Amino acid sequence: MLFKAMGALRQRFQRSFYIRERHTFVKHMSESSSQRFFWHESVASLRSQYERFRAIDDNANALACFHRLAQHGFRGLLGMHDFDPSRKSIISAFQAKSGGTYLHNRMLQLGYKEFSWFFMHRLCHSLCYASDDALKLYLSGGCTCHTHARPHPNILAALDRARVEKIWVHLRNPAECAVSAYHHYCGEGHGEGEIGQQRREKALTDSRRLPVHPEIGKSEFVMQTIDWHAEWAAMWLQFAQTRPDLVVFSFYRDLADPHAMLSRVFRELGAELKGNVSAEPIGQDRFRRKESSDWRTDLSPAAQSQVEHRVREIIGHFPAFDSLWS
Repeated sequence: MLFKAMGALRQRFQRSFYIRERHTFVKHMSESSSQRFFWHESVASLRSQYERFRAIDDNANALACFHRLAQHGFRGLLGMHDFDPSRKSIISAFQAKSGGTYLHNRMLQLGYKEFSWFFMHRLCHSLCYASDDALKLYLSGGCTCHTHARPHPNILAALDRARVEKIWVHLRNPAECAVSAYHHYCGEGHGEGEIGQQRREKALTDSRRLPVHPEIGKSEFVMQTIDWHAEWAAMWLQFAQTRPDLVVFSFYRDLADPHAMLSRVFRELGAELKGNVSAEPIGQDRFRRKESSDWRTDLSPAAQSQVEHRVREIIGHFPAFDSLWS
């Protein structure tokens, strides 16, 4: 009987995950996956398995590893002296090439810590796989992450299960995003120093995997990619029409006064904005000095016409179009 009782206690302990942070006590139990067989795995081993499964598109097994990596990662956050879990974590989705890195860095300036509640498909950053376990930890406070997630069913279902009240979505004119993507994959505007160089090398490597390579020229590249950028915005705009109470929008033009923009966004999200942010670019931002702010610069007349036609066709009927188009 004693051995049975000890076994039951041990099993109960293995199914529970506790974290102590100063005077708080956070309890987290995963109902979706047992931790028995992961209990003695090292972080390095888990990461190796995660990368291996992800590389072969075995995303179910990759997600199981990601659950456990998130738990280890959150332990690390709790050990940081400047981690403040009293800050309300915010769920955000930034349109690709809309200034998302800039906004993410401003969230870090405000004192939030980076922590992911999902992982991305290896070939498409807008296709994301949500982790319920990681999302629970994320929402306990003090966290931010940089995501280009679309409102796909697996993302929305995870947010529903976590009872997320509102989502912050940041948008930019899809024509400007497509032009910016061309320069991105040409290795331009990735920031300064070692981080900038790493980003540059990754962008050049990624460009070789694209169905459309920037070597075809800016006009052709923009014409062939404009639908992808416009449809990203359309999916969130359509979702917001269906559930207007769930989405808080900001727009690229709002970045002219980032503190005012964040003040509004935080207020609408029911969060407190603590601290200030810098308006000028910093070394870790992605920033490209442009000769012109008009996306039409260097595009052929045919490209300008096609891009405008496709953008108007895909998102022109949404009320937010006037806030996006330039």
